[in-house]
Amino acid sequence: MKKINDNKVLFFFVQFISNTIFALIIWPLLSMFFKVVIYKEEFVYSVTDHIISPVFYGMFLAIFSTIMKPS
Repeated sequence: MKKINDNKVLFFFVQFISNTIFALIIWPLLSMFFKVVIYKEEFVYSVTDHIISPVFYGMFLAIFSTIMKPS
């Protein structure tokens, strides 16, 4: 773990992968919950909303985490 925290590039990739996997699981579940339970609409899975958006979320959160990480 110390090796990951000391190397910014490795830290970025670990953060990117973990954030993206988390978002790929949670993002569609929250979307489905809001569509079906709250708005009473049909849930439609789309590549743009449920795959590309979580990847961008993971990338931006990893960049932010890497920049804000104390050295």
